[in-house]
Amino acid sequence: MGKNTRFTELKNVFAILHSKRGCMWDKKQTHKSLVKDLKEEVDEFTAAVKKNNYRHMQEELGDILLHVMFNAQLAQKGENLILKK
Repeated sequence: MGKNTRFTELKNVFAILHSKRGCMWDKKQTHKSLVKDLKEEVDEFTAAVKKNNYRHMQEELGDILLHVMFNAQLAQKGENLILKK
């Protein structure tokens, strides 16, 4: 059994959200449906970089990470990607 890290915990949260007992909104999403929100987060990160606002950059990187994890979970469900590390 692998070491339980924060990354593993985050992967487990997304697995639960997409499980039978998970969130219906999450389960209805597709890669295409998430693009608009991901672009918005990247734009917000870019604006924070231009302003040298490191606190806001950190927040937006967290939001972007959630999008990466969400899309990885969708790909894994479709057996197109296995997120291991």
